Amino acid sequence: MPEEEWDRVLDINLKGTFLCMEYEAGAMLAGGHGGAIVNVGTVNSFLGFPTGSAYVASKHGQIGLTTSVSVCSDEASYITGTTLAPDGGFTLTI
Repeated sequence: MPEEEWDRVLDINLKGTFLCMEYEAGAMLAGGHGGAIVNVGTVNSFLGFPTGSAYVASKHGQIGLTTSVSVCSDEASYITGTTLAPDGGFTLTI
C-alpha cells in the first residue's frame, strides 16, 4: 500500500473522528448543557481483512481514541468508553 493511501485513510477515518469530537465537545461546553458523543465504527473495528490494513487500523484507532477521551467526565460514568458491536451478530459467527 502506498504511504499516500495510508495517510488518506487515516486522515479521513481517525483524524476526522478526532476533529469531529473536538468541535462537538467545544460546542457542548459553550452551550453549557453537556451531552454525549457517540462514535460509530464498523465490523472492521473488531475484525481485520487481508487488504484492509489502513482501514482496520483506523477503525481500531477510533476505539482507542474514544476510550481515551471518555475518561474526562463522570457525567456518563456508567457507560463511559463502552464499545458496542451493532453488527447483527456477525462477529459472533466468525
